Formats: sequence, C-alpha cells, structure tokens
Amino acid sequence: MGCNEEEPADVDHSIDVIYPAFAPGTGRPEAGLLPAHGLAIFRRLSSIDFVSCGVVEVTRATTRWVTATLAARVAYEMVSLMALQWLGCETETG
Repeated sequence: MGCNEEEPADVDHSIDVIYPAFAPGTGRPEAGLLPAHGLAIFRRLSSIDFVSCGVVEVTRATTRWVTATLAARVAYEMVSLMALQWLGCETETG
C-alpha cells in the first residue's frame, strides 16, 4: 500500500533510529540517524495530513535525560507541524 497524501495519517517516531550516542535511553539501540537528520525528515512531511503522532521506544526507567529531551523535541516538532497544517499555514521545507 502506498502513501496517499489525501488520506489522514498517524505518524510515530521510534527514538531508536537515532544514533545511540544521542539517544542512549532506548530499549534497543541501533546505528542510525543524527538528531538533526531525524527532525529534518519530519519537516519535509508537510503535505501529509497528520491526525495523530507519537514518540516510541524511550526507556521509561532510565536516568538518560538526553534521550527524554530528544523525545520531547521530536514530539514538539510533530505537534508544531500538525498545528501549522490545521491553521492552513505554509511550512518551510528547505
């Protein structure tokens, strides 16, 4: 099934796709993206109608505040994008 920009979408971000040095507090660390690359991906999804979003794979019982802070930033970016879409604002994708 392909992506249809006319259909509403639920978007979840698994924090374990971020390189473990930047998100050590996850259940299953994997080599992956830098935080800036992960955030840039969301900023380019402005044509998709988000109806819900979430951040997953953040370890609950951890003192790794850096992962929780990054997860909060990802959630902020997703909610901000949704708010701009609901207000009918153009988003900057460059």
